Amino acid sequence: MIVSVKDGFISHLDSSPNVYDMPDRQSVIIKIVEVLFEVVKVVYSDAEDKYPPYDFRDFPLRDIKGVPNCETSLNSGVWVISWLNMQDEFNPYQPLSGIIKENQIRGRTTVDLTNSPYNELRPCISDHATTYS
Repeated sequence: MIVSVKDGFISHLDSSPNVYDMPDRQSVIIKIVEVLFEVVKVVYSDAEDKYPPYDFRDFPLRDIKGVPNCETSLNSGVWVISWLNMQDEFNPYQPLSGIIKENQIRGRTTVDLTNSPYNELRPCISDHATTYS
């Protein structure tokens, strides 16, 4: 699920859609959106007068077609992680296609997290890595 505040809709992303499961999944998404909005209100409560939160609860729900399948699983979390690395290049209007190489995404994500400036163990890991290279 992606809430696009800029474009004003909620994307329902599913790499293995089943017509019979759609109504249940959509009702779950609607509940998640309601809870997410309440979380946003709490997190930004101090700045609410100056920056009121977008009320995305009534945004229309869209199914995005052509979501890529993962190579060895039906878990869509891997391609969501890959989108997090796209640096604002997600385009909900462009159909998605292809197969994501699950092991490549997992490896790249591990390296990205390890090399992150927010990782307190980064210097230690780098020292050990140069020892064994």
